[in-house]
Amino acid sequence: MYEKGAEVILACRNLESAEDAINKMKQKGGTGILTALTFDLSSLASAQAFAENFIARYGQLDILINNAGVALTPLTRTAEGYELQFGTNFLGHFVLTGYLYPLLKDVPVHA
Repeated sequence: MYEKGAEVILACRNLESAEDAINKMKQKGGTGILTALTFDLSSLASAQAFAENFIARYGQLDILINNAGVALTPLTRTAEGYELQFGTNFLGHFVLTGYLYPLLKDVPVHA
């Protein structure tokens, strides 16, 4: 998408890692815009804050790709008390998508 001129927002827990990813994408070439914003997928409060910031800043979202997660972690709890893998891999994506859905529902679908 970046290669074709799209603005791509990377939602990342670690901005240093996000900058590394952005630099690698830029090395491959493209005409789009790459931006990193802080987001901790394991925190429902972070999902809400990210979505509110995103909506206020951009007001438009054409595509949402939920592709992060954790695996094989020791028993750990999220800030809200959920098991870490469930909280991160399911609830985090579900809540973020729910908050951003008002922007996505009006995007035209092309077959």
